Amino acid sequence: MKQAKRLISLVAVFMIVFTVACVPARALTFTPDFEIASEGAYLVNLDTDTVIYEKNKDKQFCPASLTKIMTAIIALENCEDLSTKVTAPVFVFDDLYGRNASNAGMSAGEEMTMEDLLYGLMLKSGCDSAGTIAYYFCQEDTASFVKMMNDKAKEIGAKDTVFADPHGLNDGDSFTTAYDMYLITKYALSLPKFEEIATSYYYELPPTNKRGEDDSTRYWTHTNSMMNKNSSYYNQYVKGIKTGTASKSNIQNLVTMAQKDGNTYLLVVLGAPTRDADGNRQNSTFRDSNKLYNWVFSDFSMRSLVDLEEYVAEVPVELSSGNNYVMALPGEDVLYFLPEDLDLSTEMTKVPHLNEEVLAPIKKGDVVGTMDLQIQGETVATVKLIAANDVNRSTMKYIIYQAQQFVGNKWVRVALIVLGLLLFLYLVFTISYRMKKKKRRRRFR
Repeated sequence: MKQAKRLISLVAVFMIVFTVACVPARALTFTPDFEIASEGAYLVNLDTDTVIYEKNKDKQFCPASLTKIMTAIIALENCEDLSTKVTAPVFVFDDLYGRNASNAGMSAGEEMTMEDLLYGLMLKSGCDSAGTIAYYFCQEDTASFVKMMNDKAKEIGAKDTVFADPHGLNDGDSFTTAYDMYLITKYALSLPKFEEIATSYYYELPPTNKRGEDDSTRYWTHTNSMMNKNSSYYNQYVKGIKTGTASKSNIQNLVTMAQKDGNTYLLVVLGAPTRDADGNRQNSTFRDSNKLYNWVFSDFSMRSLVDLEEYVAEVPVELSSGNNYVMALPGEDVLYFLPEDLDLSTEMTKVPHLNEEVLAPIKKGDVVGTMDLQIQGETVATVKLIAANDVNRSTMKYIIYQAQQFVGNKWVRVALIVLGLLLFLYLVFTISYRMKKKKRRRRFR
């Protein structure tokens, strides 16, 4: 089981790194007609890896409770069985005492499964859950658990992220970026159970050794108000994932996932102010996230970038019995996530790359080149170009071509030169031999 989890982990890391490596140096940028209060943001369509919106994506902020996403990753990758019973140690509650930490309502000595702890971690933002998870793996050596977190961040590619604890309370010592949190969350979504847990709105906690069946049932609901139907921030398309508030920095963070019309999105907003200009408390993360999601939902769609009936290039053809060219068509359609009002006739450039040598016979549908599709100077897709019709071959041209190829072959030329030298030497030897033989005859007359 552990080996299987390690394999899944390695595959997930490869997919993340490969995806990052394939992203062009300059991503497409789209600008909405509004501003957001959050200082950092990163919004991506996960189905196409299209970066829809970014703002200060590499600026560092305190992650606060977004830290718990990494804590969940470490737990999911290193616990062989999520039904494993874990006891909440006194050490954890001593560490959290007096720190005004968010909690899942656990008690010292209470036994829960690792899965229960993960729900408490992601839904209730429980620092008690985070501390108990860290203790399970490293006992009181919290620094070793934090090292696991930072090593994993580097492995994923989150190069501007440092964690100082498993829960995010040390907001002066931890930092991350919108882009790094995107990478970390995308990686977490590749792990079994994470999405199920992180996007649940509520969880019914089973009885424990501290709270029996006769006690009232405990329900944990997600701290993301965008999932709460009674909240003014409610958005039916939003799923989880994690809220975060940095008390010292007076900022709020939020990572959410949304699904609508077959598209899945991941949004990170960081550094949102906790108060408005008049000093009133507000949650700008929910407001900003709704603005960005509503903008995407209304203004973006999957759009076709090519016309399969449009001739895009005239390809020269050698050895043909008729026309010495063939028209090229796109061999496949390309769907790309773009604003609906983007004028592709002016904003998109088609750059064909024809095969250097195209010889008859050509069959309709044969690949004769490729074509780059560029928007804002970035190649967003490359399609095959195919022949629009057949082109027959001239027998005479083919025979001449084969002869030219034969003579033009490097080794054939070398062989002919060697053969010529041998023939020359043979002639010299023959002439010399005959001359000597003739002289001998004259002597004996």
